[in-house]
Amino acid sequence: MILSRRTAFILAAATVASGGCAMPHEPDHTHSVFFAPDSDALDVAARDVLLRLAAEIAADRPKSVAIDAFANRRDDGTENVMLAARRASAVAAALQAAGVDPRRMAIAVRGAADRAGAMPLEGRRVDIRVRR
Repeated sequence: MILSRRTAFILAAATVASGGCAMPHEPDHTHSVFFAPDSDALDVAARDVLLRLAAEIAADRPKSVAIDAFANRRDDGTENVMLAARRASAVAAALQAAGVDPRRMAIAVRGAADRAGAMPLEGRRVDIRVRR
C-alpha cells in the first residue's frame, strides 16, 4: 500500500500522540540554566534541569550536546569571560556526573551577551543545545 505524504504524517503523528515511537528528525532543542551574579555555582533549580536533561540524553542518544556560556559586559571583560567558562564547566561536570558521555559535549564561551535591550540575566546563563 502506498501512502501519500499527508496520510503518512497523520499516521506518524497519531502514533506519537498515542505514546508510540518518536518522530524521526526531531528538531534540536535548547535548555538554559541561570546563575547568580558573580557565581559559577549551580543552584537547586539548575541541578534539577540538568538531571532531567541527562536522563533525556541517555534515552535519546543525540549526536551531540552543545554547551554555550554567555558573559555580561562589564568593566573587566576578561574576568566575565572566565566566569562564563567556569559556568560552562560546571554544567558539563554536572551532566557528566549524571551519565552524559563527555565526548558528546562541546563547550563554547560566547562572551558578552549584552545587546541593546538585553537583560543582565541573559549574560548569566548557559544554554545546553541537544543536537539530534
